Amino acid sequence: MATAAAMPIPTPAGATAIPATISSRKTARPAARISLASLTPNNLGTLRKLNSVLFPIRYSEKFYKEVLEPELDEFCKLIYYNDVPVGRMQSY
Repeated sequence: MATAAAMPIPTPAGATAIPATISSRKTARPAARISLASLTPNNLGTLRKLNSVLFPIRYSEKFYKEVLEPELDEFCKLIYYNDVPVGRMQSY
């Protein structure tokens, strides 16, 4: 009996995919690793690149200076998925 190939199902970051077909073969996938990182002068270029790709506006130099302020550390983070920068979290 031939088995149908599983079709990829897009899932949100951190969600578990449900297979499109049932297979008797079990495969183990490593868990996705999502992490948050504080903004520093060393990763500010990463934030600039993410902003230019994700948003249709240009942020001022004042914005980038403000996100580095220590009191905003809890509210401004870079988001990594398996060590690849994929977004930012910001609330203030």
